[in-house]
Amino acid sequence: MKNTCRLLRRLAALLVGLLLAVAGAPATASADVVGDGHPTGAKAWDPGLPSKCPKYLVIGVRGSTQNAPNEDDAPPGQFNMGGTVDRFVAAAKPALDGQDVVYYSLPYRAVDPGIGSQISGAYSSSMNGGVTQLKEVVRNRAVRCPDIRIGLVGYSQGADVVHTAIDQFTTLDRSAIAQVLLIADPNTPGTASYGVYVDPFTGDRWNSTTQSSIKGSQGSSYFLPPDIAARTIDFCADRDAVCAGGLFGSFNGDQKQIHTGYGSANDDRRCCGTVDWTTILGTRFGSGLRGYNGPELPVPPKPRPNSAVGCVPYGDVTEEARRAIQAACSQVAAGTWYTWGGGHGDTPGATYGMVDATDPVRSRHDPQRKGFDCSGFVRWAWAQSAGYDLIGRKDVDGIFTTVPATARFTADQGLAPLQPGDLLEWGTEHVAMYLGDGKIVEARESDTHLMVSDFSSHDIHKYRGAIRISALGTSGNATTWGTQVWSHTDASTTSPRAVQFGGPTKVNIACQKHAESVTAEGITNDAWSYLPDYKAWVTNIYVQGAAWLDGVPDCGGPPTGAYSTWGTGVWTHTDASTTSARAVQLGGPTRINIGCQKHAESVTAEGITNDAWSYLPDYKAWVTNIYVQGAAWLDGVPDCGGAPRPSAGGSSTWGTDVWTHNDPSTTSARAHSFPGPTHVRILCQDRGESVTAEGVTNDAWSFLPDYNSWISNIYIQGPAWLDGIPSCSSHLPGEPPHTA
Repeated sequence: MKNTCRLLRRLAALLVGLLLAVAGAPATASADVVGDGHPTGAKAWDPGLPSKCPKYLVIGVRGSTQNAPNEDDAPPGQFNMGGTVDRFVAAAKPALDGQDVVYYSLPYRAVDPGIGSQISGAYSSSMNGGVTQLKEVVRNRAVRCPDIRIGLVGYSQGADVVHTAIDQFTTLDRSAIAQVLLIADPNTPGTASYGVYVDPFTGDRWNSTTQSSIKGSQGSSYFLPPDIAARTIDFCADRDAVCAGGLFGSFNGDQKQIHTGYGSANDDRRCCGTVDWTTILGTRFGSGLRGYNGPELPVPPKPRPNSAVGCVPYGDVTEEARRAIQAACSQVAAGTWYTWGGGHGDTPGATYGMVDATDPVRSRHDPQRKGFDCSGFVRWAWAQSAGYDLIGRKDVDGIFTTVPATARFTADQGLAPLQPGDLLEWGTEHVAMYLGDGKIVEARESDTHLMVSDFSSHDIHKYRGAIRISALGTSGNATTWGTQVWSHTDASTTSPRAVQFGGPTKVNIACQKHAESVTAEGITNDAWSYLPDYKAWVTNIYVQGAAWLDGVPDCGGPPTGAYSTWGTGVWTHTDASTTSARAVQLGGPTRINIGCQKHAESVTAEGITNDAWSYLPDYKAWVTNIYVQGAAWLDGVPDCGGAPRPSAGGSSTWGTDVWTHNDPSTTSARAHSFPGPTHVRILCQDRGESVTAEGVTNDAWSFLPDYNSWISNIYIQGPAWLDGIPSCSSHLPGEPPHTA
C-alpha cells in the first residue's frame, strides 16, 4: 500500500513536470575512470564502476530531459551529470581535491515527465530504471568496499530517483551513504539535517516556521528515514511547483525558470537572487562527505585514555564470555568514542558515525569520530570471542529477536540469574554487556567514551530483559555449520527470514520434512528441519549429518494451521487482487490459518475459475481460494464482509463485473475486471466511444494508470465529466497536444 500511495503522489506530481523540459548542452568528455561493470540498462557511454575501491564516490542523478541531444551520447557537464547536478558537484570538488574520489554519472534515461510519457509508460520505465541502477551501483560498492563513503546528488526527477532508492536500500547500502544533496525534490524529506528553503528572487533563507510549510508536490507523508535525513541537504525555492507544492497552480514563466534555474549563473534565471547557493551547498556537501559539516563545527578533541578500572567480570564466567568482556574492556581503556551508527560496517569494527536526527546537538561530531554505537560495540566484542561475526549488522531489536540465544531472561527476573557476558536490553533503543554485581560495559550515547556504568543508571521501566549467547550453542541435538546462515518461517527460501546463525550453533530439531529443493555449497537437498526454539526452518544442507537426518522424525506436514494450500511457488498478495503487491510466496503445500474469506477479483488458474479469496492473518496477506484445499467457498470460514478492500485512490467504481479496455472503446481488448465497487486512481479523462449502460449514455472515459487501461465514466461515481480531472488531450502553451 505504501508503494501504491507513493505512486499516486508521483503521477500527480508529473503534471507539474509538463513545463519543465530543460535544453541540453553539448556533451563533454566522460570522467576518467576505469570500469569493471555496468548497472542494468546502462548507456553505451557509461564508463562502468571503478575497478578500485575509492575512499569517496559521488553519484550524480540528473533531472528530466537533461540528456545529450543524442541519447547515445554522454550528458553535458564536466562530470556528465547534466547541467544542474554538474554545477553543484563542481562546487563540491574543491572540498574533495587531493582525496581518493571518483565521480560517477548514473547512466539512466531521464525522460520528459508529460502525460504522454505517463500513458505510454515511458516515465515509469525511466524512474524504475534509475532506481534499479542506483541500487545496483550502491550495493556493488557497499559490498566490495566496506570503508567507502558515498555521496548522492539528485535534481528533480533525479532527486525522486535518489529518494525512492533510499527507501529500498538495505542496512548495508545505507551504511555506505555518507551525504545526500536533493535539489528540487518532489518528495518532502521531513527533518533534513540542513534544509535550505529560499526566496527565489532574493536568495534569502526562510525561517524555520515558514519552511515547515514546504511540502513536495508528491505529498508530505513520505519522509526520508531519520538516519539518512540526518545527513541530507534539501534545497528548494519558493514557488517551485515541483518541490514546494502548488500542483494545480498556474505554470507561468517565473515558475518554470525557478525550477530550471538552480545553480545557473545566467541573469535571466529566477533562482536564487544574488546568493550563491550553488557554491554554499556544494561546499557543504563535499565537506559532509568527508565527515565534516561546516566551519561552525570545531575539530573534536582526541579520545582521552581511560584506565577502565572495574572493567572486569564479577563472578564465574565462561571462557567465551571472558574473551568478549576482555575485548570490550580494551576499547574502554583505549578511550574509544561512542558514535551513532558506528560499528555497522560489512565486518565488525569501529567506523565513522553520523548525525543522530533525534539528538543532533550531542551527535554533531559523530561523523568525525571513529567508534561504536551500542549494538555495533557488542557485535565487535563477541566477534573477537567467537572468531566470526556472531551477531551481524543488527540493531538492538534485531539482536534480541534474531540472534540465537542459549537462555532468555525477562525484566521481572531481575539481575539475579544473569552471568557476565549476557546482553541486556532497554526497549528497542539500547543494549549493553553485563559484567556482574550490577555493572555493565556499554557504548552509551553521543559525546561520551565507551564506559563502565551501573545498571541502575538506566531507566528501570525501559528494561526489557537479557539474553545469553554463545559462539557455539550449549544445548541441542544437532549442530549447524557455515556462517551467516538464515532460517525461515517456512520450509522455503522465499518465506520470510527468521534467525541468522553467525557460525556453527547447537540447535534443537523437532522434526524434518521434504519441501523446497535447495542448492547451496555445491549440494542439492529438499530436506528441511524444524527448530522449535526459533519457530523456524533451516535447510538440512546447513545441518551437520546426512541429507535426511538419522533419528529425527518426519514432521508429516508443517507444524501449524487449520487449512492447507497446494501447488508450488504460490504467491499471496497485499489485497484480494492479482494486481496488488506480492507478499509471501509459499514454496509448496503449506499449513495456513485463515481469518475470513470474501468475493473479490475473479481468477483463473490451474484450469479453475474462482472469485473467492482467503485472508491469512499470519502473513497479513490474501490468497485465491484456488490454491486452498477445499471447496471454492470454504465451509466454516466466515465472510470478511464488504467489497474488496480499496486501494488508495480519489474515485470509486460502482457495479459488478465491470471491465476496463485497452482503448476508450468497448470494441478494444478487455484489460481488467472489477468484481465490485473499487477505489481507483484516475490520471486523466477524454472523449471516446459513446456507451449506454444502466440507462445512462456517456462518451467520457477515464484512464487508470494502475491498470494501464480505460473505463467508461458510466461506471465511475460522480458526474459524466469528472470534476478536477484533467483532459488527456489537453496541452500547455509551447508544447504539442498529448493524445491518447
